Amino acid sequence: MAKRVGAVTRQLPVRGDRLLDVGCGDGSHTVALAPGYVRVDAIDTDPGLLDELGVRIAGTELEDRVGVHKMTPDSLAFDTNTFDRVTAFDVIEHLDDLDGALCEIHR
Repeated sequence: MAKRVGAVTRQLPVRGDRLLDVGCGDGSHTVALAPGYVRVDAIDTDPGLLDELGVRIAGTELEDRVGVHKMTPDSLAFDTNTFDRVTAFDVIEHLDDLDGALCEIHR
């Protein structure tokens, strides 16, 4: 996990107003990247993993800055141009509608 986050931080500034973490899982990457953003929204389809992320951030300074959402990337409940950055670690290969998801993420 640290190697992947390190690769991202070397390529792109890890700072901004909003980050969307697609397929956040248990939130390992979300928590590692969150300090650079004002607000982070983490989405996944697995309620158990989302619960793990909720427990991970509960009582921390991230609790008020990280939104945890059960959502698919091909139907995002966010306005257009909401995010400065989008991450999708280990998720692209699992998407049924890759083109649809990428179009939705891009907006």
